[in-house]
Parts: sequence; structure tokens; C-alpha cells
Amino acid sequence: MIGPATTEKDAERNVVQVIKGVATKLGNTPAVCRQHYVHPTIVTAYQEGHLAPLYADIAAQEQSTADLAADEAVVYALLSQQDDER
Repeated sequence: MIGPATTEKDAERNVVQVIKGVATKLGNTPAVCRQHYVHPTIVTAYQEGHLAPLYADIAAQEQSTADLAADEAVVYALLSQQDDER
């Protein structure tokens, strides 16, 4: 896992690195991967520094996410928050 970025430039560099890694695993180009497989809310949350605190919150709430892996619980929480804001 890539930790929090210290600058916006570092955040974008880390996002590009992760997208390339995901694209390689999926056998796609980074553009296809970012457009079709990585939800923009995840990228925005990382760039704004929200992922690390969310991971900590999820770890503290094991009972509510017992059926999900930590990564799945974080994605679920982010997408649920987005739905609540609409």
C-alpha cells in the first residue's frame, strides 16, 4: 500500500503508479484502467488525504465490516458516503 502523499504532485505521481500497476494486473492500458476500473471517488479520497484515516476508522469498527476485507470496507464506506451526499 502506498502511504499518504506529502504534496499534490506526490499524490498524482502515486496515483499514476498505482493505476499502472492495476492496469498491468488486469492486462489493460492505464487509460482504460482509470476510466473503467478505478472509481474516481477512490482517487479523489487519496488525493485529499482521506484514505488513511478511513482505514483507521474501518479497523476500529471490525464488527460492522466483518464480512469484508479492509480494502473492500474502505471502498464500501467511500461509495456509501458519496451516495449520502447526493
